[in-house]
Amino acid sequence: MEQGLPKFGTCNLGAINLAKMSKDGEVDYMLLEKVTRISQRFSDNVIDICYYFLEENEKIAKEERRVGKGVMGLADLMIDLKLRYGSREMIEKTEEVFKFIATISYDASVNLAIEKGSFPRFNPDQFLRSGYMKKMPEEIREAVRKYGIRNVTSLTVAPTGSTGSMIGVSNGIEPYYAFKYYRNGRMGEFIEINTLIAQKYFNENPDATSLPDYFVSAMDLTPEEHVGVQAAAQKWVDSSISKTVNAPSTFTVEDTKKLYELAYEKGLKGITIYV
Repeated sequence: MEQGLPKFGTCNLGAINLAKMSKDGEVDYMLLEKVTRISQRFSDNVIDICYYFLEENEKIAKEERRVGKGVMGLADLMIDLKLRYGSREMIEKTEEVFKFIATISYDASVNLAIEKGSFPRFNPDQFLRSGYMKKMPEEIREAVRKYGIRNVTSLTVAPTGSTGSMIGVSNGIEPYYAFKYYRNGRMGEFIEINTLIAQKYFNENPDATSLPDYFVSAMDLTPEEHVGVQAAAQKWVDSSISKTVNAPSTFTVEDTKKLYELAYEKGLKGITIYV
C-alpha cells in the first residue's frame, strides 16, 4: 500500500470492520458513528504513546498528527445488504457510507481540537482551500475554521490483507477473490473450505446448492466496475487508497490504455491492474 507522506512522515493506520455494520438489511449508522468516533480518538492517542526510533519521525508525527482510518469488510457489508458489488446501487451506497465516515471523522477531529488543540502546523486558510475540504458539508468547514482540527488527515484505505484474512472478512474495499478455496490438510489431502460469509449463507439456507447472484468474486466483475467502486470510495478519502482492478488474461494493451483513461476521468489517485 502506497501511503503519501512527507520526509520522515508516519501515519497510524487502522480499519473499521464494515462486516459488522449492518442491521436488519440496512447500514447500522448509529453503530458506525460510534465506532468511527472511538477510532478517531484511539488513533490520535497512538501518536502520543508510540515509541519512535528516530527523533525526526516523532517530530513530524506530533506536528501533523496524521492518522489513516480505513475499512475492511466492504464486500461483506454489501452482501448483507444484498447489493451486487460493482452495481450502480452498490457504488452509490459505497459513496454514502464513505461520506458518512469522513464527515463523522472530521467532526470528531474538530472535537479533539477543542479538547486538546489543533495539530501544530494547522493553517485554517490553507487547510480549507483544498479541493477535499470544499466537498465537506458547510457545518464541518465552519467548525474547522472556528475551532481548528486535530489531525492533518484522517482517512486511508489500506489493503488490510493480513488483518482482514485473520478475522475472516474481505480485505479493504476489495471484493472476495473467491468464496471457496482449498487448504492442504495434515495428511496431504485438499480440504474444501467456504469463506465465513458463504458458509453463513449455506447454514441459514440448508437447501441451497449455490450462492445468490449478489455474491460476486473479483473475476466476475468488469475492470470498469472495479474502477467505479474505487472512485466512489476515494471521493471521501483524504489520503491514500488501495484497490486492485482484476482483468482477464485477454486484456490487451489497448484495453489497458482505455482503463487508465477512465481512471483519469474519474479522478483516481492511482490504479493497480492485475491481469
